[in-house]
Amino acid sequence: MDPPRAAGTPQRPICGAPRYPITVANPLRTDLRVMTGLGRRVGALAPTRLGTARNWLTTFSVWASDRGWVRLRPWPRLRVAYCGRDVRIAVASRSEVEVVNEMFCEEQYLVDGIGSPELILDLGSNVGASIIFFRARYPKARIIGFEPDPNAYQRLQASVAPLENVEVYPFAIADTTGSSAFHSSPQTWESAIIRDGAHGAGIIQVQTISIPDLMDRFHLSHVDLVKMDIEAGEWLVFDDPAALARCETVIGELHFDHPEHTAERAQESLPDFEVTIASRSGTRANFVARRRAVSGSD
Repeated sequence: MDPPRAAGTPQRPICGAPRYPITVANPLRTDLRVMTGLGRRVGALAPTRLGTARNWLTTFSVWASDRGWVRLRPWPRLRVAYCGRDVRIAVASRSEVEVVNEMFCEEQYLVDGIGSPELILDLGSNVGASIIFFRARYPKARIIGFEPDPNAYQRLQASVAPLENVEVYPFAIADTTGSSAFHSSPQTWESAIIRDGAHGAGIIQVQTISIPDLMDRFHLSHVDLVKMDIEAGEWLVFDDPAALARCETVIGELHFDHPEHTAERAQESLPDFEVTIASRSGTRANFVARRRAVSGSD
């Protein structure tokens, strides 16, 4: 049986706010209006009026920091009351506030039919909002998270430190285990592995691990739920038939940033799964891939 939805929540996202372009080219007035809406939504996640006011202040503080108007020290935190839990999530950029909005307002990863997973892999954990979401929805699950961006990883550690049965590691998910060039973006949801050998500002080296090696390293025989938001790295995973062989359900984002990256290719790459596009906006789409039932022989 699936865990109950939060009281009063409908089947679909309750906020429905799109991802807005993160760019200083936006007119200030338009950007301010967007941030006001974002502040209102994450403000409503707090359980008290004081918490609501502080969430508003945090939202506008990171926006001002993104514009270079203020310097955040230490990181502010958003207070979130969800499914009986009262948590605080460290954020330092507008994109990280947007991730909190996606997790708890839009409930982006609330998927029917998952039941009560015992083991969850969170690939691309950012600052921990998705891990906190899964911990609230599936309190008995073991959760293992991976986030290669060193700045996001520090905030991830701070956000999930109070949680039980949660482990996080600073690895990028890739098709091979080793190291790779990686672009660490100030808007950390844009950070990603780089394959063209680029160098310059924001380019660092990170450790990579393939999913089969990950399963072996952590002695995992079966994974009930995989969440994958690795900025187009999912296509590297899909190219390895063994990558998801021991996984039951996969949810996350598809990135259509190349002509060959299509929903049809995702289904072709995952023949043992039924792939559903849950929603799409521009070059991104949320997807659910469920392992097909194996027909019994007569």
